[in-house]
Parts: sequence; structure tokens; C-alpha cells
Amino acid sequence: NYNTSSLRKYNEHDYENVPKIIFQWFVYNILFNIINFIIVFIISGFAVMCCPKVESYYTFNINSLKEYDFNNPIDVVYIFMWMEELIPNYVIDVSKVPRVDE
Repeated sequence: NYNTSSLRKYNEHDYENVPKIIFQWFVYNILFNIINFIIVFIISGFAVMCCPKVESYYTFNINSLKEYDFNNPIDVVYIFMWMEELIPNYVIDVSKVPRVDE
């Protein structure tokens, strides 16, 4: 700020290093990003190695499939539960379902 201070006079060579400083800033920024990536990668790898794999709730076991013959009334409930998973807003009107024992 040359206008507010009379102690320093304008020098035409003051801004010669500005492109060099900007280039150095980009180089340092890229270097620190690479170092950050390496540190995060090492920490993530360490966390994966140390923590045992937890079985997911969304895994599917083929042996859990069952043939429903609808002789057991609970089979109807399971089918409705399955339909609720496929179509979340599916409305079941139980009053229109005929009784199994009739």
C-alpha cells in the first residue's frame, strides 16, 4: 500500500515474482493433497485390517427361500410382508380375505 505510507516508495520490480509465487502455491497445494491422500489411504487400510468384517443386513442367503403351499396361515402373512417390501405403499384389506377354515 504505497498511498498510505510515505516510508516506502514504489519499486517497479516489486511484482516480478508474483507468477513464481502463484506457481509455487499450486505446486505446494498439489503436493499437500498427494500427502493427504497417502495419509488417508494408510489410515483407511489400517482400519480395514483391524476391524473384522461385519455381516451386512442386506445379504441374501439362497437357503432362506421356501416354497409356500399356503396350508399354514403364517405363509399368507409372509407373502404380505414380502409384498410390503416390494411395494411399500401396498394396502392390504384383511376384511375381504376369506377365512382359511371356511
